[in-house]
Amino acid sequence: MFDLIQLVILNLMIGVLLGITPFISHESLPFGVGLSLDDHTRDIVKHQKKSYLMLNIGISLLLTLIILVVGLTQNELKLEQLVYLSIGGLFIQIIVSLVVYVIKNKQLLQLKKELGRDNHSSQKVVVDLSFRDQKLVFPTSYLIILNLVFIAVTVLYTVFHYQDIPATFVTKWDTNMNPVQWSQKSWLTVLGIPMMQVFIASVMGIANHSFLKAKQRLDVNNPEVSAAQNKAFRKKSSLMNFIISVIAQILLMFVQFSTVFQIIEPETTMIASIIFTVLLVGMVIWVSAVYGQGGSRLKKVRLNNESIDLKEITQTFEDDTHWKWGLFYYNAEDPSVWVEKRMGLGVTTNFARWQTWVFLGSILIIPIVVVLVMS
Repeated sequence: MFDLIQLVILNLMIGVLLGITPFISHESLPFGVGLSLDDHTRDIVKHQKKSYLMLNIGISLLLTLIILVVGLTQNELKLEQLVYLSIGGLFIQIIVSLVVYVIKNKQLLQLKKELGRDNHSSQKVVVDLSFRDQKLVFPTSYLIILNLVFIAVTVLYTVFHYQDIPATFVTKWDTNMNPVQWSQKSWLTVLGIPMMQVFIASVMGIANHSFLKAKQRLDVNNPEVSAAQNKAFRKKSSLMNFIISVIAQILLMFVQFSTVFQIIEPETTMIASIIFTVLLVGMVIWVSAVYGQGGSRLKKVRLNNESIDLKEITQTFEDDTHWKWGLFYYNAEDPSVWVEKRMGLGVTTNFARWQTWVFLGSILIIPIVVVLVMS
């Protein structure tokens, strides 16, 4: 029953997180469209946001009901089968949510066109030239060192207890928790999980660095407060990144001890992974509700006495043309690799930069290599 409750809570939390996405994004960027809001457009955008929220909550409640009915009536159903059912439902919800988001993005782009807003007019942009001279995030070196401590524990335990590892060990179970896949004992296979730990540490280090380097976006009408909000948001995002990296390393240690050493039951590892996911989604929802994208929802911020070197620039551009569906940023003229998302929290990459494709390729290829090694 506890496992079922965890899955239900997780499903509901993700539904809420998807639904509130337009509410936590910048107010001037509804569904990824740069739109100046007046009373007329604000009412339209408000209706679009509310319908998007209700759709996601409705889908989430429907999927939750299905999981509850199946979990309570099918007594022979195993935990892993419930997890697969939940993952399948969440996948459907995410796809539907993205499709609806894209539809609303196109609707607002059409509205912008019908209103006759000049897409290529001169616009004021405020830039804080001292922005990156200040301590915006926790040092990436600290994050890497902390992750390396967990990696070292896993590797040293594996090395010193190598003789205790069986000649073959289970790496995959079926829905009834019966072993279906084994790996032969070798230094390469037993160190597969530590290799994944190194990969996670690298990704989280890059993510932390992106919070520092992402292109700044300030409110031209209140740049001092906006700059303070943005700094607070990046600091909190960096802290959350630290916490997630630590929990991920602990979870991978569980996997190592469950598969290679078989001293932790696989069910325990699965429950730990569910708890980790619930904590992760919970943290994201909390930061979303309190901070919003770029700190735009923060009501009170501390304006420090540190100097802010603000410069006002007038430039002609239409940023909407560089955002595909309000999700993907592609601008060959922009040297920035990292930019703030228009949808939800955090940063995304400029797909016109080669660094983006190297990063994405690494994220896809390295885990596949580790899985093949473990097999």
